Amino acid sequence: MDARWRLTGTYVGSGGHSRAVLALEGGADVVVAKVGDQLSTGHEVVEVRPDSVVLSKDALRGELALRPVASDAQDQGQPVDRFGTAEPAPFNKDSR
Repeated sequence: MDARWRLTGTYVGSGGHSRAVLALEGGADVVVAKVGDQLSTGHEVVEVRPDSVVLSKDALRGELALRPVASDAQDQGQPVDRFGTAEPAPFNKDSR
């Protein structure tokens, strides 16, 4: 399986309304695809699941999984810093 695709999100609905949000590694383009769609690299979307998507190319199938937002802080029960700052939030002291 070509590892250039990255799964960034999924929507799983009933009646064939499921979608996968895919991006090419190193690129700015994002593709929203449904089952049966052909991607620019020749991959076909075979199945969209809540946390993964199955792609097929040249009779080979592969699954791309969503990358979890994980950090050491999250594993230790601490709040996750989603903004990339390592410093604690400012604390205003009353100088009176």
